[in-house]
Amino acid sequence: MEQLRVAAVTGPRGPGSGYAVGGRLVLASAHVSGPAGTRVKVFHPGGTGSADGTVVWAGSPGGRDDAALVLVDDSSRWRPPTAPVVWGRPDTKRPGTECETWGVPDEAQRKARSVEAAQLRGEVNPGSGFVGNQYVMDVRTSGAGWPGDGTSPWGGLSGAAVFCDRYLTGVVASDRANSGHGRLNVVPSYVLHHDPDFRTALAEHGGGPAGGLVAVEFQDVADPIDSPAAIRRSPVTPAALLEAGRQVVPFHGRAALLAELEAWRDQGGFGAWLLHGPGGQGKTCLAHRLGRELSALGWTVLWPRADARPDQLLEVRRAAKPLLVVLDYAETRPEQFGALVDAAAEHAGTSPFKLLLLARTAGDWWQQARAGSRQAEELLATARTRRLPPLEDDPDRRADHYHDAARALAEVLPTVPGLNGHNWTAAATTLTPPRQLPRDAAYGNALTLHMTALADLLDTAQAAPASSGNEDEDVQDVEDRLLRHEDRYWQGTATTHGLTPVLGMNTLRTALTGAAENADLLWRRLPALADQPRDRRDQVTAWLAPSPTSASATTRPWPRTSSPPAPAPTTPPPSSPPSTPSPPTPTLPSTPSTRSTVCSPWPANASPPPRSASPAPRWLRVSHRELDGTRSQPYRPVHPHDTRSPLQAGAVVEAAVEILPTSRVFAAGHRLGLVIQAADRGDPTRFRHDDPADRTHSTGTNTVHTGGRHPSYLLVPVIPPKDS
Repeated sequence: MEQLRVAAVTGPRGPGSGYAVGGRLVLASAHVSGPAGTRVKVFHPGGTGSADGTVVWAGSPGGRDDAALVLVDDSSRWRPPTAPVVWGRPDTKRPGTECETWGVPDEAQRKARSVEAAQLRGEVNPGSGFVGNQYVMDVRTSGAGWPGDGTSPWGGLSGAAVFCDRYLTGVVASDRANSGHGRLNVVPSYVLHHDPDFRTALAEHGGGPAGGLVAVEFQDVADPIDSPAAIRRSPVTPAALLEAGRQVVPFHGRAALLAELEAWRDQGGFGAWLLHGPGGQGKTCLAHRLGRELSALGWTVLWPRADARPDQLLEVRRAAKPLLVVLDYAETRPEQFGALVDAAAEHAGTSPFKLLLLARTAGDWWQQARAGSRQAEELLATARTRRLPPLEDDPDRRADHYHDAARALAEVLPTVPGLNGHNWTAAATTLTPPRQLPRDAAYGNALTLHMTALADLLDTAQAAPASSGNEDEDVQDVEDRLLRHEDRYWQGTATTHGLTPVLGMNTLRTALTGAAENADLLWRRLPALADQPRDRRDQVTAWLAPSPTSASATTRPWPRTSSPPAPAPTTPPPSSPPSTPSPPTPTLPSTPSTRSTVCSPWPANASPPPRSASPAPRWLRVSHRELDGTRSQPYRPVHPHDTRSPLQAGAVVEAAVEILPTSRVFAAGHRLGLVIQAADRGDPTRFRHDDPADRTHSTGTNTVHTGGRHPSYLLVPVIPPKDS
């Protein structure tokens, strides 16, 4: 609880307590404040004076909703909080949930002295008082010694907020009869949020969006990035507006799929659903939309944090309320997935338990997960799987959605610190969609479309704005523009705070040297890395930290999981013989001058001159470059060969080619090279691609890009020596 939110309220029925919940709203007691429209006095204990306020919502005095909301007048004597509270509730029937309350009870008051506050600790047992829709708080500091004159030491505490951990769980109503002043009756938050008039008053007067209650017991395993508090905070940078949880851009499309998910919700019991597709297609956005709908219906929605232990996640088996668990990047979290399946198996089944998995693919990992145990086989036998198609698949509607995104982003850009001096709404009306919008399939990705609208908006605030309508601009150009805006924003912020010159890459590398644990704590606080596995965060640390074998301070040791630079013709010779256990995979952005070409890469075992040998070849007709999103893996692209995508002269395309499996031991001094060509010349195998029945003769120049915005790379798994 926060001291600056604690309030004292004086109404027509006497003194009481209160708590600032957001804006100028104060949560209080109905039997103290009176009905809606009543004028009351509100002040901070220890403050300089009181402010007037008006009751804008009130429950029934002495009833199960004995609470009120007071809107404090704009006054220098009242300090409103900077953000709304987060509401919560116990989600299990496990006794002993720690709680606290803070108010101005009679027990703390002394004659001729200022109104004093008291902070009480106790616990809530959800099984007590449930028939009357109440919580009962067992107070650790009882009113022993209070005179038995029919009064209560807790008089004046009515209206005080009750918190479990960081979440407002209820409001004190009265001293519980026959408890020897050792218990308090508490109006639960869920009772208040069940009233639509209460929710409306919160929304209209700065109390923040209502209807979603956080499960108190599960917050140690919840991802803070997807918490209500994080989503409600003002965006730190312009790019933060694109976070799926904020839902800045109006939700559209997916109506049929959303209806299926809602029907799945209503089936009761356990259910699992896998949504998969490339990044930026709207998986997370759809999950947030479903989660908000379920929260408003009284469900608990849990997004587990990436570092939650399996034994912690197993505790969701105790859930007594309808529960939706959303596991993002599910293919990278097999242990957590297994723990959630175990929790579902042990769940009582008296309330719905739904598991929504978000992943890039539904490949081998999904088959292995479903067969991981007998419980998994049984529970996941009816699990649904759906590949998400591009959201902006209709080229004729992309321009409308571009303008919708621009208008929505313009409304909230002034909330980004330092960006409230530009007329973003007017700027949005001047934007022209990129000319490539209906023709470039990349704009079928919703995130790409929203990034373009945001970059174009930010351009309008520059002295010489870039033109998004450039015929040659592609998606990478959009990303680069947005990154430049982010860089300018951070440099401007640093200058404002006197932090110039800004830190350079070498400074950051030096700071991270020998500080892997400190670096990981930093990465876990960044939205882009918080949900990544520890090994990936370690790769970021390794990328930024100086390489001990680096010959130059400018050498950039790219991590294997990011876009690496183009490989050299051959690798440096190893000092000891490594082993390559599975096929390498090259990714080759190329620009053709013809409509068809064959890409034939193979690694060459370049032994000390003059001998060489080819371990493994592979071929791909680039017009058949489309990937099977269900079966493809990062280390094994799968092409269905059911779609022909002719090349356009001058257009850059990416081709992922699987090289045939091989297992080789390379001797010390040998190098690994990569041969790429658009014909069969010099092919070490006997295979040819010259059958006249299915080949057309093509001539022209094919350019393989090896750097800049279009890097090529070779993914090679390596088993290090035992002693390394």
